[in-house]
Amino acid sequence: MKKIKEEDEEKWSQLPTLLLWMIKDQLTNLVHHFRLGLVCKNWKAANESYPMKHPQECVVPWLMQRSVLSFHISTECDFVNVFTKEKLILDRPEFLKADCLYSKQGWLLLRQKCMIPSQSSVVLLNPHSNAKITMPKPGEWFRRYIASFSSSPDHGNPECVVFDVSSTTSKAFYIAFVDGEKWTKHSYEDGRRMDSTACLVVRGHKVYCLGDSGGLFIFDMATLLWGEVTWNPEDCRGKSWIMESEKGEIMKVERGRNWNTFRFFKMNNGETGWDELSNSDLDNRSWFIGDVHRNHQLTVKETGGMKKLYLLTIECVRRKYNKDIVYIYDLKDGTKKSYKPDKDALWVDLGAIFKVPPSCVGYTPPTLSDEHKQID
Repeated sequence: MKKIKEEDEEKWSQLPTLLLWMIKDQLTNLVHHFRLGLVCKNWKAANESYPMKHPQECVVPWLMQRSVLSFHISTECDFVNVFTKEKLILDRPEFLKADCLYSKQGWLLLRQKCMIPSQSSVVLLNPHSNAKITMPKPGEWFRRYIASFSSSPDHGNPECVVFDVSSTTSKAFYIAFVDGEKWTKHSYEDGRRMDSTACLVVRGHKVYCLGDSGGLFIFDMATLLWGEVTWNPEDCRGKSWIMESEKGEIMKVERGRNWNTFRFFKMNNGETGWDELSNSDLDNRSWFIGDVHRNHQLTVKETGGMKKLYLLTIECVRRKYNKDIVYIYDLKDGTKKSYKPDKDALWVDLGAIFKVPPSCVGYTPPTLSDEHKQID
């Protein structure tokens, strides 16, 4: 009997590496990934050699949560997965008095406040590895909160950071590369009134700037040329968001006049206009947008995924807008549910997480309970 047991153990401990990788593909949280590597030496080796997924594939965003008080006195920050209720508490000195302006493929763009704005700092932080990139000092112009950055298509690391400093008469960006020593200003004006900037996306060497009324400016950092995609504001009186898809496409979400309907678009190949997505194009795709933090928006497509839109906004409580809430729109059946964060929140792209980050000081495993409440 003992011999049979030993033979069985030898069989499962010698499972092919590829099969173990397939098992890991089905695991849903950090605990399961961690435990798989503890089974035996062979499983540990397979766990450590597991190839990372492409940074843009099948990665749902987390909610980055902080209270107003902790913003000023604490270096800790909560990250919550709204699907599994999984929670990470990360402790990094860069979080103290810092706003997260943008996130992409596991990197966070942080603006650390200072009493003198010109002395504030801009850093890119990767919570997975604690890698940090300190950008050049911004100077006197640094009073804006809309920013973005591009990433390498090969390894996902940041390449350049773009801040929007547009006014009512011009579009203007301050741009700095991660290995550069200064910010360079690029501006455009044609004598007409300009929209306020709603969203900013940097893809490769191009900057995409969406205005409040739906018009889009495109700046090519390689040629220094400006382009524009006009849009009739009467076509959509609600808000709009742009984002980059997992394939590098520029996509747009428009909120309808009644606030409960949405339209979805993809920029055409010539970058001269928008093509509306068909119902089948929306299959297996989820959208994550913010009503207040409009420059924190993502779209995710995965096999067997959900066809939903997650809108992070502020709930009116006793005639005061003071509670964050996520409205979850099912794009199949038209129903709406909600999820209520316990702190101020915004969407962030933490990338693929397969192990607890080194700065983690607290971890709550996933739960199967469904805390989403139906809204009448």
